Amino acid sequence: MPIYNERRTLPLLVERLLAAPLDLELICVDDASSDRSREILSELRSQHKNIRVFIRIGPKFLSAGIGYGGSCFPKDVQAFQAVAGQCNYDFALLTEVMRINAEQRLRFLKKVKSVLWTLRGKRLPVLGLAFKGGTDDIRESPAIAIIQALLKEGSQNHAYDPAAISKAKRILPEESVPYASDPYDAATGCDALLILTEWKEFANLDLRKIRSLLKHPIVIDGRNLYPTGQMTTAGLIYYSVGRPVGVPEPMSSIVTHHDNAGLRTPLPDALRPEIGGDSSLAPDARSL
Repeated sequence: MPIYNERRTLPLLVERLLAAPLDLELICVDDASSDRSREILSELRSQHKNIRVFIRIGPKFLSAGIGYGGSCFPKDVQAFQAVAGQCNYDFALLTEVMRINAEQRLRFLKKVKSVLWTLRGKRLPVLGLAFKGGTDDIRESPAIAIIQALLKEGSQNHAYDPAAISKAKRILPEESVPYASDPYDAATGCDALLILTEWKEFANLDLRKIRSLLKHPIVIDGRNLYPTGQMTTAGLIYYSVGRPVGVPEPMSSIVTHHDNAGLRTPLPDALRPEIGGDSSLAPDARSL
């Protein structure tokens, strides 16, 4: 029995398919046509060429990170799922897309916790407020969500973004999040530097200067902006998404602990719990 009751729903469904998160469009095509309904297969054949030549699909949409945001992707996925529901089709893939996108933010927060042991009182500057580089749009921004979560954990956060500060102040007032004048102002005297938006400016930092300004030489990059070797050459311990931690050679003997990926990751003594013998301050491996 065809999953579509009304022919007029087909163009709408395909339109939403084209607007779905770009790195999953081809998978969505496979799943949407899995029941071999003649109607949808015919419509997909006529429209699939539009997906294949859609110039926005490319390597920049296939990079691991802290998830997508903005005014389009979240809305389009929800709309796509709603249209599929109207067609009596349980598009489980889209539910999973939304779950994974939300989980990426939580994974990043857990990574920060695993690196610093405790977030309370830590000074953690954030580079990036917009949902992506090149815009001042903060709608559904993973960066904003992560900052809000860090504040709830008791960290001290200030932030810098080349374009989005004025809009971010509406959600994160300066009383809770001071704003820096540039990346180097943000990094000065802090425990670790977080990168949350893929601005070109952030991919071309003077890393040795960053190293000299940070209290501890730690960068946690949610956008994988740097080759690991470039960070370690500058003397920085580099955490990114889906890649092994980068450790400068002279630091290879620093005390280590296991992070959520099972890798041996360096932890400077200064970042260990300050209350001697209190094991409650150590991260619970089961929660990472």
